[in-house]
Amino acid sequence: MKKLLLVLILLWGIGILAACGGQTTPDPTQVAEAVQATLTVEAAQTPDPTLIAKIAEEAVQATLTAQAKLTPEATDTPTFTPTPEATATPTPAPTDTPTPQPTDTPTPVPQPQAVVTSKSLNVRAGPGTSHPIVTTVKQGDALSVLATNEDSSWLQIQLPDEKTGWVSAKLVDLNDHGQEINVAKDIPTPPPAPKSAPRTLQVSFQNPHYECQQREWGSNPPIWGYRSFQVDMYIKNNGTEPVEPPWQPTRWIITDGKNDYVNDLIWQWVDRRTGFYDQPTIHPGESAGWTFLCFPIERNQWVKAVEFDYKGQHYHQTFDLGPYNNNYNYQDCGNPAPHTVRPTPTPSP
Repeated sequence: MKKLLLVLILLWGIGILAACGGQTTPDPTQVAEAVQATLTVEAAQTPDPTLIAKIAEEAVQATLTAQAKLTPEATDTPTFTPTPEATATPTPAPTDTPTPQPTDTPTPVPQPQAVVTSKSLNVRAGPGTSHPIVTTVKQGDALSVLATNEDSSWLQIQLPDEKTGWVSAKLVDLNDHGQEINVAKDIPTPPPAPKSAPRTLQVSFQNPHYECQQREWGSNPPIWGYRSFQVDMYIKNNGTEPVEPPWQPTRWIITDGKNDYVNDLIWQWVDRRTGFYDQPTIHPGESAGWTFLCFPIERNQWVKAVEFDYKGQHYHQTFDLGPYNNNYNYQDCGNPAPHTVRPTPTPSP
């Protein structure tokens, strides 16, 4: 009997522990069969089967009651059907239409300009007097400068006909952009020097000096000048042909220390009644001299050189007549007298 009670208590405890531990709840039928089997064994040893059956039934009932309290009632669990997520139709991102940026119009770089300062200026095909003359420009003309030679002594300029030429940098004034000039990529090479004719004359200029004038010379038109320059020209003929008159200097080179000017006005002393004096013919082996004058010369100017061309022969003589040397009677003639400004005629090319 004691064994039976122990078995029943044990089964009851197992059912409670299983329920509390969250394990699988024992099948009541299996429990009843187990108890019934136990009771059958015990019935053979117990004189009162009725009592045994009653106890067993109460034990089983107590086990089931305890299990029912511990096991939550089954509720109909709704079947969860996952709602398929709506597939979002991708909205195409708006394409940014690029805003056209304002195009900066490049500011044109001012073309370097040069203003002609000499009375007349030869434009040559290359940098140097050995190149042929292309054209001639006059004082005050503005030139578009394109480039320079390697030592910046000559400037390449743009001509109106879209051609280019070269001028001496000493005879023009450059503006501020003149510092930006680059060396020309293609600089014409000097042509071969022509074979000069053998010199048949010996030419010299002697006794140079200045005179104050501050008056007008000539009449077609009259020209006002501050001072004049006078020099004696001597020629010795070493050739075989006579030098016929008139013979005279070809040009004067006048300077103010910064710019050079060319003047081809050649003046001679004349007799008021008879006009020009007769010049002699210089026969082979003979010599002769004649006085010539350069006019007008302004207060800040002096004669730098004189040149003479004769049958392909070129003669050049310089003078040291700067105002700081006071050579050859260079003198200041005082403040210019009142006068009508009459420009010097433009020299011939």
